[in-house]
Amino acid sequence: MKKRPPQAFLFHFNNDENPTKAVWYAGLGVPFKLTPDFQFAKSVDFDTVSTSMLIKQLEKYYGKTFHQISQADAMPPSDYLCDSCGLGWTQTELEACVEILLPETVPSLVEKGIKTLRLPQTHLASQLRSKDALSFAKKINGARHCGGCAALLCGSCAPPRRSRDADKGLCVKCKPTRRRS
Repeated sequence: MKKRPPQAFLFHFNNDENPTKAVWYAGLGVPFKLTPDFQFAKSVDFDTVSTSMLIKQLEKYYGKTFHQISQADAMPPSDYLCDSCGLGWTQTELEACVEILLPETVPSLVEKGIKTLRLPQTHLASQLRSKDALSFAKKINGARHCGGCAALLCGSCAPPRRSRDADKGLCVKCKPTRRRS
């Protein structure tokens, strides 16, 4: 059985001065489809003749320089996973979410040398580079551990911090079921 070549994604940068937002190849259309959202990107075979021909056609039609990135580099494995919904994120994304949640404080910290910009260091397929960056940043910034089983939960799945319940800080799995009689 013939082994399938590794997969890659084709992209170009929207703005050459600020290469944080990539535009991805999303398949054939009239003549090609491009998307700023990685979830609609189509994979191609990595470093084959047909892929290089496709890159040349894209560059000729759009007048931009297209690059290919392997699937492992575009989507590295997650460092953290929510035990409830399965949302995953890396350490770099966790550090970069402050730049999205508090953009006005970042330039002063960079000038003083206290902080370096982490958003350009996130992987290209990061949700922090998409249009849903704010909601993703809120989810991973609000992540915390359950008080009972120590499971890591994202900001959406984590129980509220302020509660009058006796089982405050417990996840859904740890809260005892209450019988109604």
